[in-house]
Amino acid sequence: MRLPHVAVAIIMKAISASAMLTVCLITGVVWAVYSDVSKVPFQYDDIHSVVDNIHIRSLDNVPKYFVDPTLFSEDPRNAMYRPMVVTSYALTHWIADYDAEMYHYGNVVIHIANAIFVAVLVQIFTRRSTLSAITALIFAVHPVNSESVIYVSGRSESLCALFILVSIWSYFKSEDRSRSGINSESLWLYLLSVGAYTAALGTKEIAVTFPVVLLFLSMHLRNSGFFSFRKKSLSRHLPFWFLAVVYVVVNRNLIESAVIFSVRSLDVQLLTQIKAIVYYVILLTFPANLSVEHQFSLSNSALDITVFLSFVACSSAVFILWQIRRFARGVFWWWGGCMITLVPTLVVPLNVLVNEHRLYIPSIAISIASAAAFSQMMRRRNVVGCVMLFCFMVVSAAFCIQRTRVWSSSEELWRDAVAKGPYMPRPHIYVGDALMSAGNQEQALVAYDM
Repeated sequence: MRLPHVAVAIIMKAISASAMLTVCLITGVVWAVYSDVSKVPFQYDDIHSVVDNIHIRSLDNVPKYFVDPTLFSEDPRNAMYRPMVVTSYALTHWIADYDAEMYHYGNVVIHIANAIFVAVLVQIFTRRSTLSAITALIFAVHPVNSESVIYVSGRSESLCALFILVSIWSYFKSEDRSRSGINSESLWLYLLSVGAYTAALGTKEIAVTFPVVLLFLSMHLRNSGFFSFRKKSLSRHLPFWFLAVVYVVVNRNLIESAVIFSVRSLDVQLLTQIKAIVYYVILLTFPANLSVEHQFSLSNSALDITVFLSFVACSSAVFILWQIRRFARGVFWWWGGCMITLVPTLVVPLNVLVNEHRLYIPSIAISIASAAAFSQMMRRRNVVGCVMLFCFMVVSAAFCIQRTRVWSSSEELWRDAVAKGPYMPRPHIYVGDALMSAGNQEQALVAYDM
């Protein structure tokens, strides 16, 4: 049987197993929440990577994306090896030219697919349909994910997540088929897993952490008793580690330039990102102060009290999760597996200190934890639990809708950022640019002065 036929057959089985009702509910909720996304114009990095990027204007350039990272942007200085993202831009441009609406709808479709795969994976890992559905719905409307959906350039995060989720799903389905003695289907699924991971590497740099994520989830399954983590299982991981090493070697020049010619020293970066971990956990738990540019400062000394407190908080959280891992199976492994995807941005000094779209994959962990709490509550007090879940979903959806409206104009987006981060320079600059474009030079100069 040819690979496309096998893949379609397997996916249809998976959708059927996870319940078509859940799929329809996820699709309906996401479309309802992001119905105004069509009003959002190209923003921020979209200008250099999409609008001004002449390289996406012809599908003939697609093969070149895989060998020349400078084609990611109209400015060669913004070179990034993300051929799958640029290919998706080129395909969208071929279909709809520069109609921003189609680019946004593409992001919405990717987000829906991710939510569905989250439901499927939680179903595989826990065998609890209600928990899987609630997890997917919370992930679908989690406000911290709104930036990855609304912002065209946020596609790199969500598309990478999609390939990773497909790779995880097909890997463990392959394990399941192998134990059942269905070797041909197991082989195709395993190849699909490796292929999806290869695509993830071509989407965003965080994919290099996937082998560790896979190891974490495999350890979780071992604890759950689904399969024994033997040498055979470990050998199945080797191709993923090999691909990650090849990726690093091939892109070593880009990595070295990011580290050596960075915007800050490595010690300052590490000290700052220790604080960022705690800040990210707060954003995931209480996503009420979302912004395109968060108020966040550098840390130049290990004696900084905020760095010290953040280090203590991180150490305590890891210790607590490790201690309760036997009583709350999977909590440690899910949190560890998802949070490990932040390592590249913690180590490599980037221009922006903290960013919401970096939390797209980690939000899966908080969605599972929240769903488990609501599920437990619904078991004990069904009506109260359902009401609280409904209220939680409504509030989360309202935050997403509010963020969509903020992104609807450049001036409003950056004024919102100024209000929430008045000491960050970039928002004032972009407010000035928006005012200058509107012909309001006096107010633009005031913004530039700030």
